[in-house]
Amino acid sequence: MEIIEEEEKQSKLLLLKNNLKSILSVIKEPTVAKLFLYLVLQGVCVPSFASFDYYFATEILKISPTVLSFMTFSIVIIVFIP
Repeated sequence: MEIIEEEEKQSKLLLLKNNLKSILSVIKEPTVAKLFLYLVLQGVCVPSFASFDYYFATEILKISPTVLSFMTFSIVIIVFIP
């Protein structure tokens, strides 16, 4: 019984190792790496007050929602330019 459990453990570890290798190979792709970096930096640098940000930009700074969405879209496009 112990032999079967040990083989199952090794099998699971091998699967985990292969999955991690696959994930790392995908992250090494430039487009995915830039997206990953953008998402990490956005999470670190931008506080999670999305509704407050929208209110502040539209009501206090008087930026129209159309311009605000264009600015956000532009930032995303800039990240993907190689």
